[in-house]
Amino acid sequence: MLTAVVSAGMNAQGATELRPLTWSDIPAGVRPLLAEHGFDEQSASTRLSAIRRSNQDRVREGDRDHLVHYVLQSSTFTTLRPIEPAISARMLVEGLSDSEHTAFLKGVSVSDRVIPPAALARIEAFIAAVTDPSGVTSIESVRLLLGSLSATTREALQRTLNDEYLRAMRFLYEKEFVAARSGTAVADTSRLYQTRGLSTDASVEAGYAVYLALATLRTLEPTRTIRRVLIVGPGLDVAPRTGFSAAVPVQSYQPFAVMDALVAIGLASIETLSVRAVDINPRVVAWLNDIRGARLRLRMTTSIVEAGGVHFTDDFRRYFNALGNAVGETGPPESPAVGRLAKTLDMASGVTQGIVADPLDVVVDRLPERFDLVVVTNVFPYLTDEELVLAVTNIASMLAPAGVLIHNEPRPVAARTALALGLAPIHARSTLIASVDGASTPLYDAIWMHRAP
Repeated sequence: MLTAVVSAGMNAQGATELRPLTWSDIPAGVRPLLAEHGFDEQSASTRLSAIRRSNQDRVREGDRDHLVHYVLQSSTFTTLRPIEPAISARMLVEGLSDSEHTAFLKGVSVSDRVIPPAALARIEAFIAAVTDPSGVTSIESVRLLLGSLSATTREALQRTLNDEYLRAMRFLYEKEFVAARSGTAVADTSRLYQTRGLSTDASVEAGYAVYLALATLRTLEPTRTIRRVLIVGPGLDVAPRTGFSAAVPVQSYQPFAVMDALVAIGLASIETLSVRAVDINPRVVAWLNDIRGARLRLRMTTSIVEAGGVHFTDDFRRYFNALGNAVGETGPPESPAVGRLAKTLDMASGVTQGIVADPLDVVVDRLPERFDLVVVTNVFPYLTDEELVLAVTNIASMLAPAGVLIHNEPRPVAARTALALGLAPIHARSTLIASVDGASTPLYDAIWMHRAP
């Protein structure tokens, strides 16, 4: 019964030839940055192969993280009360003995008997649902995520999910309750992200800073026209840790938000605009290629909830209200979204035809094409400094003359690499999304923009 839901069909419609990165592709100006990490001509082939294997492992681990988040929060398969994953992590650790606590944080295996009863009940309810042939077809996310597991029996699935729960909770506890409270919280959290599974999280909020950057580009260069766009890591909203809503279907936002921004601002025409989206996760690529040519309806819902002293800024609210008007028709939400901004977006005819997706690991691969604009947000934080240098190098090779790169990575190594590649900084800003009563900082995003020679 389980095997019927563990495979997600992959569509190779958008497949194109990739070029693996080699040492000879790395410009001389960038090599000293790599040398700081012991990466040189002699080690390049071995290091690049190791990165490729590691990233594929991290894709599978990220899918398993999403599966755990789904099990803890979804109301699709059970009436049990949802559990916010970070709260579940805290409950788990608070129930450990001193010796178990030490072992757990060191990554040593602990007995699954330490799993909190509420979490265990949801795991068992999930297993009952996915092994019931009459009910599994309604659980869309399960069909996408269970493929990351090798379990083929109910007993094996129980053991595997218990193990995956413990692994996912270890990361969350380290992030939310150890790193966040340390004296070097930003650096500690950054290091955790560089080794965790590769998430496909996507959100409407991520498009706001990109929109503002493009509006600035229009002001700086009023005659610029953009026709070819590359989006790196568009993501797919399957089972986020925060902002989870069972009413939100599996969908990707960024390609459409970027298209909408470009057309609304006047940088592009919908008739001549083409978007290529690349992602290391084949689920993302498959979804984007499957909806190509379709009259798609997106359910646009913020992941941030206006509650507990959280208030959207007026500027962000205006952005959300206008989002989608240049590429389709917006309407009221299909279901209540208490505390969230929400609406539907019906794509105009031909919009999805302008998007093609390809599988690509931007750290070790590149496309033999050039683009007027490359957008990469919430991808670089998952990369080590060495990998970030390689990724920016690959992206620079895919920029057309005077092409623009937009990203939101604050680490200095991103700026150093861009300068070494001749990508001139032309704009940087932070932007508020929401205020939080009593918090030391509001909810915000930041953006950097570079121009190729």
